[in-house]
Amino acid sequence: VFEARGYTMWDVTSPAFLYDSGGTRTLCIPTAFCAYTGEALDEKTPLLRAMEAVSREAVRVLRQMFVLRSGDQFFILDEKRIVLMKSISDKETEENLVSDAHTMVDMLSMEAMISARVGISQPAEVLGDLPEAFQNAVLSLRIGNMFYSSEPVLLYSRLGIGRLIHDLPEASCRMFMREVFGDISPDDFDEETTSIINAFFENNLNISETARQLYVHRNTLVYRLEKLHQLTGLDLRVFDEAMALKLAMMIAERIK
Repeated sequence: VFEARGYTMWDVTSPAFLYDSGGTRTLCIPTAFCAYTGEALDEKTPLLRAMEAVSREAVRVLRQMFVLRSGDQFFILDEKRIVLMKSISDKETEENLVSDAHTMVDMLSMEAMISARVGISQPAEVLGDLPEAFQNAVLSLRIGNMFYSSEPVLLYSRLGIGRLIHDLPEASCRMFMREVFGDISPDDFDEETTSIINAFFENNLNISETARQLYVHRNTLVYRLEKLHQLTGLDLRVFDEAMALKLAMMIAERIK
């Protein structure tokens, strides 16, 4: 008599999905398989175990870096997320928290070769505020992935326009996109045009500074801005029109 002894586990790191085939929809739940001895029977289980080991290593590095106060706690939420619940005093400022977060990112990169991003919530005054604070930290990372991909540290109170756009109804977003772009889309811009737009915004619409950053002559940049004006009907040298394009490009990321 053969007895199969193994385990099937729901892989909570992967979302369930519907599979369409011949007019039939099947609910698919990602799973992992292992023998009763613990031996992996698929290719996913070793990956999940490796991700768990990375999380443990990240916590070890962070514990070495911080002298935890009474009330400070580290939690491994899943294979990709670690939560630090940190007690702060009235003297600590947002700048201190951001600085500590950058130090965490740098240490994880150097000591454990882990690429990390940090979302910081607003302070939780009482225990009942912790769930909302956690959700806001998660939201900071989500909005950061949309609009501030180069920023390793995201502070909820400084998400600004990104948080506003994230909360807009999708129908309103699409309407604004049509009003600004008409029949074109930011996806129609080539890489050079996108680089010029981003650099121009980074340099506060300053033509000379943008030209210096892009290593092009000032007149060349003016010519390219004129070409963009002809394409979109928006002159980035005019603040209101530049703001409209900025918002529209952020909204395009929001509705992707």
